[in-house]
Amino acid sequence: MPELAQWAVTSLHLAMDGTLWIGTENSLIVKHEPKTGAFVLIPLTPLLELDAEFGNEVQCMHQDSNQTLWIGTEEYGAIRYEQ
Repeated sequence: MPELAQWAVTSLHLAMDGTLWIGTENSLIVKHEPKTGAFVLIPLTPLLELDAEFGNEVQCMHQDSNQTLWIGTEEYGAIRYEQ
């Protein structure tokens, strides 16, 4: 995935279903789907709407028992991402 090379990877999370989630420094997460091998760029809209120049990097990710992905950011707290 050439696009990923332009962003610093700040966190990784392997989900229960084998999906790899990649957090970046620029309000983006990348989803790697193991069945297809596809990479999908997902902008974190709440952070983009803040138009924040700093503090928008993904610090950590966690999937709860309901398979909701929680994304921790540098300055703006947690974001719930439901697929």
